[in-house]
Amino acid sequence: MDAPKGITDTFSQRGAVMAMEAERHPAGGLRLELSDDEALVVANALNEVAHGIAIPEFATRLGASRDAVVAMLRTINHALSRG
Repeated sequence: MDAPKGITDTFSQRGAVMAMEAERHPAGGLRLELSDDEALVVANALNEVAHGIAIPEFATRLGASRDAVVAMLRTINHALSRG
């Protein structure tokens, strides 16, 4: 599935690398491979969800607690900081 036109245009204008790959893992779960630019987009979105906007019934709507989202954000930020 192609990215919505606006997203592709925004990233190509600033030279971002968008090459995400997703693969179903045989033992269950999903393996994602993200460029640094894509990981930054995910981290920014998680940060906004966890800290920037109030979401009623957070865990129900997102399928994870705020603490779980913050833990995901920390994991991504840690990986980005090692590069």
